[in-house]
Amino acid sequence: MNRRIPATMVTQHPDHASKPYWHSNKLIQTQYETEEAYLSFSELGATEYKWDWEGKLVDESVLERLFGQHFEYFKKYPLGQQKFLTFRLPNPKVETEFRFARALINMASAASVARHFKLPSPPIFEVILPMTETAEEIIEIQKAYQEIHLLKHPLFKLEGILTNLRLIPLFEQVNTIINSDKILKKYFSLYKKRFKKLPPYFRPYVARSDPALNSGIVPTILAIKIALSRYKKLETKTGIKLYPIIGAAALPFRGGISPKTVEEFANEYRGIKTTTIQSAFRYDYQKKDVIRAIKRLEELLPKLKAVEIPLSEEKKLIKKSQILKIIIKTP
Repeated sequence: MNRRIPATMVTQHPDHASKPYWHSNKLIQTQYETEEAYLSFSELGATEYKWDWEGKLVDESVLERLFGQHFEYFKKYPLGQQKFLTFRLPNPKVETEFRFARALINMASAASVARHFKLPSPPIFEVILPMTETAEEIIEIQKAYQEIHLLKHPLFKLEGILTNLRLIPLFEQVNTIINSDKILKKYFSLYKKRFKKLPPYFRPYVARSDPALNSGIVPTILAIKIALSRYKKLETKTGIKLYPIIGAAALPFRGGISPKTVEEFANEYRGIKTTTIQSAFRYDYQKKDVIRAIKRLEELLPKLKAVEIPLSEEKKLIKKSQILKIIIKTP
């Protein structure tokens, strides 16, 4: 596989208490998010930025703004090669299908814009699907993109710009996280049937905050550790390289990742290859410490391997997890 896997994914989740170092207000409004993405790359050293279409207003001209305002930077550090902009889609089963369709069209448009600027194309080729629960959901998004991509018109030419959209499923419930390896295994089968080959790599994404809120911190941590162990086994069986992502934040119940806890966090979730970097991490600490911490994550995460849990121990952990979930829900 010939691509760089980012270790740090900046998100637009607002959990900071301090004013961002580059901004005049604590609130970062939509019109300033493009500048935040650029500064996350150029000043903080992050390698990926999640552009969020789920449940919020989104600047659909993001590529034109980035290239138009910072052309020399992205000529030196091309999107899709050195730096990565990754869309989080609205899930069609929850949000309006029109927002979903606009996001997919925007990706094809972004590829055309990059080609216009004589920059590597496509600049965006992966999307995150929130609330994923089945393999069929993942493959249906790819089918939908394929059909949109086949649209032909003299004024609207998409064919050949971005032929294979890559999906990142986000698993957000404890039971789904534990069994996500089964979802991936079925997806790989569906993918091979559809595309006559297997994907060269895959990036499963496990949530940390929502499952902790719904099922408790301990069941969530156990679920993620089981999933990471199972991903390692699945990788061996299928030959497909897996690069898991975790959605963590600074508060302890959300994962406890901050510039002060990078080493502990990386060791706690060994096997994770990408972690989210939310706004408290970036703006509630000294900028020099943030830069140092992001650099350390970029060094650490590619090296650390998941702990393989024996089946007998796994069964015990799942049983304890289920008991704890029942206790948490009991009034």
